[in-house]
Amino acid sequence: MDALRGMDGQNGPSGGRVLGIGKILTSSNPVALDVVMAAMAGTEPRRIPTTRIAGERGLGPVDLSAVEIVGDYEPIPGFRLPSYRLARSFTGIATAVVYPLMRRWPILDRQLCIKCGRCADNCPAVAIDMSPFPAVGRDKCIMCYCCAELCPVKAMTVPSLFRGVIQNLTGR
Repeated sequence: MDALRGMDGQNGPSGGRVLGIGKILTSSNPVALDVVMAAMAGTEPRRIPTTRIAGERGLGPVDLSAVEIVGDYEPIPGFRLPSYRLARSFTGIATAVVYPLMRRWPILDRQLCIKCGRCADNCPAVAIDMSPFPAVGRDKCIMCYCCAELCPVKAMTVPSLFRGVIQNLTGR
């Protein structure tokens, strides 16, 4: 994570105050990395919806005490968080209405699929079962689209935003 410079405040991340943080962070687990950065910014990592959900899915730790930190760790002096109420209201609207309609699960073209299993073998969320064609488990899929990127015959694709809305409205 490039944290040489960052933004804080009410209008961040695109219109906040630029801060010289002077850090580059790395981790073998992206959730642990987000936990450290959240703590450095002065917030409880569980208050960040993506970090909390990743923890609930077992993708990484959400407690700073569970992360081994090597090197300098210090809170960012004077970091101003956005309004929690404002962020929560937008998050609530997005979580309840917008996000569910915009999610897009990979689509398989059975005519092209050669049943090689590369998508299932490389799915980081273990969300694809071969039966005999790849079947994406929507309850596990994290929409990283590794399956589409790795498919040698492009049988697995990412649907357009419009097709994703149709997927969500019809369940197909």
